Amino acid sequence: MHSAQYDIFERYERAELYRLFSGLFLHEPSEEFIFHLKDLFFMTFEDPIDNIRRDFHGLFILNRDLLPVESLQRQDLPRDLIVREVEGFYHSTGIMLDEELSLPPDHLSLELIFLSYTIENGLYETFVKFFDAHIMSWVPQYCDMVKEHSETGFYREALSIFREFLDSEYEELEDHNP
Repeated sequence: MHSAQYDIFERYERAELYRLFSGLFLHEPSEEFIFHLKDLFFMTFEDPIDNIRRDFHGLFILNRDLLPVESLQRQDLPRDLIVREVEGFYHSTGIMLDEELSLPPDHLSLELIFLSYTIENGLYETFVKFFDAHIMSWVPQYCDMVKEHSETGFYREALSIFREFLDSEYEELEDHNP
């Protein structure tokens, strides 16, 4: 395959993975989503779908300590500063969030969708800065914390895979930006 074609294909795959992982935190998983992840990543969990859905609610809706929101999880910066920084990244790329949107701008799902957007649009420098400042600063530790509270193999496996993906992305960036 031609190098430029490969680069485009690889970019598309990475963007798709960010969108896929955003679904872990966005809404109760559908049966289709669960089995898509299981097939794609060769997951071995055997949890009934109802247990997975209950786990989603217990982890990401009912447990305020585990909400997937950067400004609630990070203790190193004031909450309003985190939100302003995230919104600043969105605005710098021309993205304006719908005021009707029920998620805060620093919800992990939105941040992952934003990374997907930066990849698809070749905004490498924005990707690197956002990934470093607003993903690697809290998401790996967050994944570990959520795994400890998960009651299903699905979420423990999915979060391990997501964490491995982030670590590999970080290593790739370090190799290209020493």
